[in-house]
Formats: sequence, C-alpha cells, structure tokens
Amino acid sequence: MPHDWRDSLRLAADLALLGIVVTLLSLPLFTAGAAVAAGSFAIGHLIAYGRWPSFTGLWAFFRRRLLPGLVAGPAVAVAITLVVIDVAALRRGAVPGGAPVLTAVLAVAVLAAGYVALVAVRAGTIAGVAPGAGDAPHRIGAGVPGAPNGERRGRP
Repeated sequence: MPHDWRDSLRLAADLALLGIVVTLLSLPLFTAGAAVAAGSFAIGHLIAYGRWPSFTGLWAFFRRRLLPGLVAGPAVAVAITLVVIDVAALRRGAVPGGAPVLTAVLAVAVLAAGYVALVAVRAGTIAGVAPGAGDAPHRIGAGVPGAPNGERRGRP
C-alpha cells in the first residue's frame, strides 16, 4: 500500500505533539529523565510495531522510569550551568588559558551533549534491548500494558 502525503503529515503532527508532551512533562525538571525515556519508548514502539503504544502502557513506562530518572534533569541543568559559568569566566579573562582553553571546554561540552543524547535515546528501552532487535529475551513490550506481546519484530 503506497504512502499518501497525509500519512506523512499525520506522522509529523504526531511527533510534534509527542515533543510538546515530553516538554510539558519535563517542566518540573525532576521528571525530565522519565519524560525523555517515555518519549523514546513511544518512538521505538512506533518504529517496531507501526503504531503508537497505548496511553496506559506509556503511562506505566513513565511511572516505572520516574525513580531512576529523578537525577537526570537536575544533573543536566547543573552541568549546563557549570559550562556557562566556565565559558563566561574564560571570555572575561578571569581564568587563564584564553581561546585555546575556551575551544577545548566547548568541544568537551559538545561531545558530552552528544553522549547524553545517545543515552537519552537508549533510556527508552527496557534492559538495553532496542526496538527491532529480533527475538531478544527481554522485548520492549514485555510487562507493559497495551504493548503487543508475542509479536515478532525486526527481521523475519
């Protein structure tokens, strides 16, 4: 069945709505880790099964990731604040090193941000098994209400 342009528009609107919901759930800052993990789970479920997870399944995943993700939001906020303070001190000349140290600090910050983004994407998996990983023993839908259990994912 060929894809219609409306399917692409519907998917774009769904992804935009998911981004808005993740942003709203991240506003308390302590729920940011669980919100990003739940968003990652939802996208992984969409890719693996071709449909969005149920609200109850997504809510159960969010609640399960809430406690482990409590540190993520404040830790990222503290790290960003420290980098901003360091860059401001280097630009003012309050810290010796000038342009070479400023470049190094910004390069490390960009690499760290990339690593955090990769970890955030992996946070949406259960037991480190990505959607589409074949017949792994701990599938992404295991134990999540509303997730299709027993379906094969990935390559046949």
